[in-house]
Amino acid sequence: MHAPDGVGGWVYGGTVCRTRHNGEGARPLATSSDLDRSAILRESAAAVRHLARICFKTGPPTHTGVELEWTVHDAADPARPVDATRLRAALGRHSPATLDATSPAEPLRHGGMVTLEPGGQLEISTPPRPSVAALIRATEADIAQVTDLLAAAGLILGSSGIDPHRRPRPVVETPRYRAMRGAFDRHGPAGRTMMYSTAGLQICLDAGEPDQVADRWAAAHAVGPPLLAVFASAARHAGRRTGWASARMAAWLAIDPARTRPVWSPSRAGDDPTDTWISYVLAAPLLCLRRLGRAARSDLRRLARRRAATTADHR
Repeated sequence: MHAPDGVGGWVYGGTVCRTRHNGEGARPLATSSDLDRSAILRESAAAVRHLARICFKTGPPTHTGVELEWTVHDAADPARPVDATRLRAALGRHSPATLDATSPAEPLRHGGMVTLEPGGQLEISTPPRPSVAALIRATEADIAQVTDLLAAAGLILGSSGIDPHRRPRPVVETPRYRAMRGAFDRHGPAGRTMMYSTAGLQICLDAGEPDQVADRWAAAHAVGPPLLAVFASAARHAGRRTGWASARMAAWLAIDPARTRPVWSPSRAGDDPTDTWISYVLAAPLLCLRRLGRAARSDLRRLARRRAATTADHR
């Protein structure tokens, strides 16, 4: 099964709580099917309980999932920009809502869902499977289907973890992506490189039984650097050599240390994974707000004048 540089992640959570593994460590992110998306968490204590319940849901480690990303290129001229209109036409009924609000966003034949990253990178997210062999068979079939759809439109999937031909440029614009861009721009251009030019692979695993979580959490972080070294194959970006074996990793390291630094380290190997992750999340700078009342906006503006607002500040 082919995937570009940027070996992905280990997912922690009984109904697959995704982690990104970008060489620096595991990243839980709740994607549970029983997540109540209408619930509003108004206090830090409620956020702590929510994160512990969703991101570290324990149980027998039985499922594996994967998320694969690629840059998308014109087959005849890989340096030619590919716009949203062309992607929409190629993907048809599989187009995500961020690309076409009227699309039914149908899954691929074997259940994979197609989404697009801000720079037009294509992502396939698979359902969790009970065995790695079943996952590979289903995912390879979905990749073949997407490859055929793109080929009919004169498009191909890239083979690197960062676009070797084109400079970063937006293709899919949403309010969240605009907020991300604004937040990352405060730290320099690496955020735009990550958003618009990088692609990776995220491997999704169950957390395991309660007595296994700490060891599995430590192992997921420990294998990151070796995996990065083994699979690094993204030395060129925007038509030039970067001096890095993985320019994708270089972009990630430069985005924002509060979001990309390792959560685990050998010096803190005994720390509880759940407590460590929750502290990390709540200390992260606030990225965006879906909606705010006048009083809340005023409070956050006053706070921002003194220091960067964090996730824990928004309640």
